[in-house]
Amino acid sequence: MASLLPPEDASPATDTADRRSGSRAGLVVGLALALLAVMVVAVVAVARRDVGDPRAALTTTPTARATVTPTVEATPTSTIEPEPTPAATAALPASGLGPFTGGQAPADPGSWIADVRTAGHDGYDRVVFEFTGIVPTYDVRYVVPPFVDTAGTEKAVDGTAFVDVWLRGTSTVQLDGARLIEHYRGPDRVGAGDTAVVTEVVDIDDFESNVHWTIGLTGERPVAVTTLDDPGRLVIDISH
Repeated sequence: MASLLPPEDASPATDTADRRSGSRAGLVVGLALALLAVMVVAVVAVARRDVGDPRAALTTTPTARATVTPTVEATPTSTIEPEPTPAATAALPASGLGPFTGGQAPADPGSWIADVRTAGHDGYDRVVFEFTGIVPTYDVRYVVPPFVDTAGTEKAVDGTAFVDVWLRGTSTVQLDGARLIEHYRGPDRVGAGDTAVVTEVVDIDDFESNVHWTIGLTGERPVAVTTLDDPGRLVIDISH
């Protein structure tokens, strides 16, 4: 007949097994909670990465502004026009075929030839004899070749018409005691340059204060002779 008495308390082995089961259950629950916490943190991190850090949105990098350098236009440099050439002179004042004479004998220390030059102008060509002092005695006239110096040497001059220039009381050089001073160091043949009528000016002779030059021309033209001061100049203009 079955006993109606309550069962006896479990044995110590059974009690130990029950405690182990409870510990395992608590460990499982703890692991589950830890895993859940890790998943929540991961979801929040992913959400922040997808949405973006709001603090980053508040921090803006300033955009560099382009610096525009203004273009400065160059100011045009004004060109000073040269003085106009003298007006065309079809018939020069006091012009003709000569002869033309004038000047005066230089006093000491004398007047020496310093330069001989040519230039073309509007309507006429100009030949200039420049001196260190006053303009000496001169004789300007049309002549025909040949042109011979004191030694008897004939000099050729280019052209078909010729104007002789005689200068007395002067020279291209000065004898100062034993010293010879060259006042004129230019060529014996002065080229035409930009002249239209003058072909060349040739030194024919320079002997004992008598100087002889000849101007070659393309044809016979009216001539005007004038003198200028400071420095002394004999100016011979030949009309075109």
